[in-house]
Amino acid sequence: ATPNFEATDQDIFRAKIKTTGITETEFRFEGVHFSIVDVGGQKTERRKWIHCFESVTSVIYLTALDSFDMKMVEDAQTNRLLDSLENFGEVTKSPHFKKTSWILFLNRVDLFESKYATDRGMRAFKKLFPEAEDSLDASSAIELISKKFSNNYGNTTRSLY
Repeated sequence: ATPNFEATDQDIFRAKIKTTGITETEFRFEGVHFSIVDVGGQKTERRKWIHCFESVTSVIYLTALDSFDMKMVEDAQTNRLLDSLENFGEVTKSPHFKKTSWILFLNRVDLFESKYATDRGMRAFKKLFPEAEDSLDASSAIELISKKFSNNYGNTTRSLY
């Protein structure tokens, strides 16, 4: 960046901060106590997760839709979105989460749509999901990803939201 560069609100909004370790935030809303635990998404952080989930009632699983054409930092051969899909299946099958409600957040929709709108993005998506129709629009592509996660959901006792 140039010495006089000033970040815009959009720059700040789009900044991605790597989560490492475990961060807990507690708050009350309408008399209900909430505890939000961010466990980090990197593979190296995953072994630390399990002890955070005793007596958890809900898990919000976040996945970046725009990662469909990206590789893992830790493993340059593994696609980020496919890794997230596989990890989702593994953790939702865990006996630790038998009584846990799951909420799937497919985020970064705007960035997905921008990437997907390009020829390069469509080719990358089609390579990742060969069953996708050539004429698929971005909303239908997101629906396909959503169905992949739903089909990989491993908790047979609770609904996926």
